Amino acid sequence: MIRNSIFIVGASFKASPVCGALVALFSIAFACVPAAQVLLMASLIEELGTDNATYQTIAPQIASIIVLVGLVSSLRTVRDFIAEIVQLETGATLQGQLADRTAKLEPHEIATEDLASEIEGHSRAIVDHISRVYGDALMAVESILGAIGVVIALANYSLAAAGLTVLTIIPAVTIGVYISRAHKRMWLLLGKIYRRERYLRETLGSRSALLELTSFGTVDRIGELEKEAQARICEVRKGPIRAGLQATGIAAAVNGTLFALAIGAVFLGVGFTPVATAAVYGVFGAVNAVATGGSKIALLVQYGPTVASLVVFLSRPVPPQVSRFASEEAGPIETLEVRDLTLFYPESSRPAVREASLSLSRGEMIAIVGRNGAGKTTLLNGLLGMLPIAGGRVLVNGRPVAPAAQDWWLSNFGAMAQDFGKYELTVSQSVALGRSGGATDSEVMDALRSARAEDFVDGLGQGVSTQLGEVWGGVGLSGGQWQRLALARVYLRNADIWVLDEPSSAIDAETEVEIFDELRRSRKERATIVVSHRAWTLREMERIYVMEAGQIVEAGSFEELLSREGYFARLFREQTLERERPSAPVVDMQSSTES
Repeated sequence: MIRNSIFIVGASFKASPVCGALVALFSIAFACVPAAQVLLMASLIEELGTDNATYQTIAPQIASIIVLVGLVSSLRTVRDFIAEIVQLETGATLQGQLADRTAKLEPHEIATEDLASEIEGHSRAIVDHISRVYGDALMAVESILGAIGVVIALANYSLAAAGLTVLTIIPAVTIGVYISRAHKRMWLLLGKIYRRERYLRETLGSRSALLELTSFGTVDRIGELEKEAQARICEVRKGPIRAGLQATGIAAAVNGTLFALAIGAVFLGVGFTPVATAAVYGVFGAVNAVATGGSKIALLVQYGPTVASLVVFLSRPVPPQVSRFASEEAGPIETLEVRDLTLFYPESSRPAVREASLSLSRGEMIAIVGRNGAGKTTLLNGLLGMLPIAGGRVLVNGRPVAPAAQDWWLSNFGAMAQDFGKYELTVSQSVALGRSGGATDSEVMDALRSARAEDFVDGLGQGVSTQLGEVWGGVGLSGGQWQRLALARVYLRNADIWVLDEPSSAIDAETEVEIFDELRRSRKERATIVVSHRAWTLREMERIYVMEAGQIVEAGSFEELLSREGYFARLFREQTLERERPSAPVVDMQSSTES
């Protein structure tokens, strides 16, 4: 707990050093207040008990008490406002660190649902309480120092009462330990629930989704699911509260007993004298100070598991960003060979891809085809490092490499996924995501031109500066337009190897022809892997690899595979193979083979 608290306190102080220092100074000053109050009250009572007491003799004590109580109350409010600034700065800093570390995750880690839920849980925990650890820790220190001062002052009257008062911290800390376990269980569950609730909430705020669901008359179902998610969040978050209520009942009984014994010890120690009044007041102050300190320590203990989990995540070692041989040694990629590649999905005992082999060279276009679920996208994910390789090798220019989260390796790929991103930024910002160093408007326009997206972008009103996406009040695009922007990102990246998973699935037939013509025209600049369900796009491929049940079952040119009358020929028999170019809507292999 101490190590994790020190980590967060250090991060908070760095996030807001001036405000952090002010809060610390205020807390140290406030730590002296409880003992000062007890001593001033004791002095006042002792003076009142003398025969010489007058307004003049008690004025210093009265004035000091008034100033102390009145000033401290106002200064505590000031301290709380400054602590809020520290909390905000800390939250922003920790969220930034979380984003930075997430951006450095390995691709196969990002693809897992558990990690995505863990990240969501960390983000929510930062907002809920981790950002407050600095303030809570300082208040715990303040309360503990204050309690020590009061207990020392109380010891002047009764050592037994002082000792019994110190023991009242045990129930508070015990409560913290008990509740911390409930907090840990809570956050393990909340990550997934929060992700689902956020998705449902965003769906309810999407104009296109509302239009579609309203036309179906089913938008209320999303509302019901959102309410269920909120109810589930509420129920899960009640767990620590219930645990706290149970533990507090027992702690209250223990504290009550200790408090009664401390009061008894006072009277046994000083008898029935005026000083007893000061001693009893000291017990009150000591118990309150110890209880406050205990509650703050209990908070730190409660939040310990979530803080520790965040610290572990932020401290994860960053994978080495180098290949097995340096990029300057490797030079441009001329050949890529996959030998007997075997891939497993997490927690699955059956391989998703088994002993797959393929090869390509710069200037070649190859295709991977097969029914849905045959393993095409999985094979590409393994090649890109999204799945760990269980068997086989990948060779570049004849030399083995490990396609993990290595900057050099991934920098050689321009990938367009089947579920391509629809980034609701400006057109220029969306396309510029294809290059880590950004791009000029001129470079963006060149990429749009190659992806056959220039005309529709020019018609958007503000060109490449047009805001996209209805969430931000921008322009809504069709699926084909979004897909052309995704392809433009690949053109902008201009990598040695292109991986295009259904690059024209949402595009009209005429534009599809233009896109593939451009890919063929510029093919010598790269090696290209295409996943496609459309027969005519495969005619000019150097090789076609046919997958079934996670294996490559056939390979060859378009004409060779058709002549064999094998699996490939059966898949494409229902498409119009005589036509060189589609002049009408293209027949899709998915629909023809799945009907």
